[in-house]
Amino acid sequence: MSTLTNLAKELAILKADKTKLEAQVKSLNKQIIAISVGKLPELMQELDIPKFVVEDVGTFYIQNRLEVSVLAEDRESIYAWCKEEGHGALVVEYIWPRTLNAWAKDQLTEGQPLPDKMKATFIPTTMLRRSSK
Repeated sequence: MSTLTNLAKELAILKADKTKLEAQVKSLNKQIIAISVGKLPELMQELDIPKFVVEDVGTFYIQNRLEVSVLAEDRESIYAWCKEEGHGALVVEYIWPRTLNAWAKDQLTEGQPLPDKMKATFIPTTMLRRSSK
């Protein structure tokens, strides 16, 4: 019985540890976003520095990442528009955000407008290319 109790206690401790670590990861992710999408690209743009190298870390540079979204109330009309305009392959009950972003980026790159009900924003995001060691 003691093995059973010990395993149960170990499981409870592991679950509690996991919950604490998940909270830490969530907090770290918020901090990462605040710096990589906020503070660092803003400062780099203010200083007119498109990229820079940090020794033993890598090259930091700004890349515009496109994010496209459709309001829930506009989904049906966007689905219809996609089908009418020959982009029906995008529509499967749900348009995956990454798929929509890739398609919209292609459209914008080719000079094609997006439907009025699509909101597209380029977000300056700091990227890291690791140094080779």
